[in-house]
Amino acid sequence: IDANNGNYIGSSSKQSKSGKSFSITTNWNGRYIGNMGHDGLSKLGYNMHGKYISSSFGNQLKVFLQSSGSEKGIFVNCHGDPDVLSDNKNWYLYRSELNSINEYNKRCRFAYFNSCKGAYNTGWARSLGIKPGEWGAFVGWSIDVDQAKGVLFAERFWRYANGGRPILKAVELGS
Repeated sequence: IDANNGNYIGSSSKQSKSGKSFSITTNWNGRYIGNMGHDGLSKLGYNMHGKYISSSFGNQLKVFLQSSGSEKGIFVNCHGDPDVLSDNKNWYLYRSELNSINEYNKRCRFAYFNSCKGAYNTGWARSLGIKPGEWGAFVGWSIDVDQAKGVLFAERFWRYANGGRPILKAVELGS
């Protein structure tokens, strides 16, 4: 999916597209939004490899990105900023930690970060192998966002991101 206009620029069979939802339970409605991400990725055609809904998932996210295949889809719900994902207490995943992962394996086709400032710049997208405007789609917040607003947007986004509509259109309708 072209992140600029939402057009499909490539496709693959569902079997080669792996997806996983990651959500921290310490966030308000963490389980609810994690399940939403799981179901939403499935609607987009990803072969879901479970979901990780816990108080900590930094290592599990890295393990998933290290698995083979270049058509990954991920949903991430946690605290964040342009360089770190965390639970703000016990674990931190620094964007720089993804640099050691094989470029082909970590390549995501789609990523949605429901975290503060995950989309402040293109850092997280590029660290996941997404090239904004060229290859893949990244959805995230460029600002600090409260959890209620994040859940509200996610509900609307996943309602419209149903596999039959461009991602950009789902973002517009979800806003």
